[in-house]
Amino acid sequence: MRFLSLIIIVIFFSSNSSNGQELKRNTIYLEAGGATFFYSINYDRLLKKNNNRNLAARVGVMYLNLFNDNQRVFQGIAVGFLYIERMNKNFIEFGVSTSAISDSYYPDFHDSYGNSGISTDKVNDLILMESLRIGIRHQPSHSKIFWNALFQLSVLIVGEYDDFTWPFEVATMPLVSLGAGYSF
Repeated sequence: MRFLSLIIIVIFFSSNSSNGQELKRNTIYLEAGGATFFYSINYDRLLKKNNNRNLAARVGVMYLNLFNDNQRVFQGIAVGFLYIERMNKNFIEFGVSTSAISDSYYPDFHDSYGNSGISTDKVNDLILMESLRIGIRHQPSHSKIFWNALFQLSVLIVGEYDDFTWPFEVATMPLVSLGAGYSF
């Protein structure tokens, strides 16, 4: 909640002049946290371009190999839509996204004889992540540099690939994401 308060304060106390700032149509950026939980490389494109109100679509991908004994690998893809509105020198973003994240690994085991190790049976979990996002976006017209900071509330649904039926786990999770990249 403090982060959301900080975003609102920054937006309203920014300079009142817009300096002719106009969003670029395309943006490629790296996001830490956010739509795919760990990080993602994203592309967003303005579908409706206006100086004050804009609509964009985004897609992001993620790959993370933990290089541990369990051979744990995460792979993900995220898609979403953003509503972007000018607020003084910056923009405010409201968005929704959905992500599918694969979590593959060999689990640890412990048996009743005191033996332990790594199982030979691979676990393939699927994490579906539905998110609401709000934050600030800074994209000056005189520069191609872009950054954003977002608060995200996500619902995670976790189950195995082979049997994605009840019971699966459901959790809610607040996340913060920071993005930086290039607009053109």
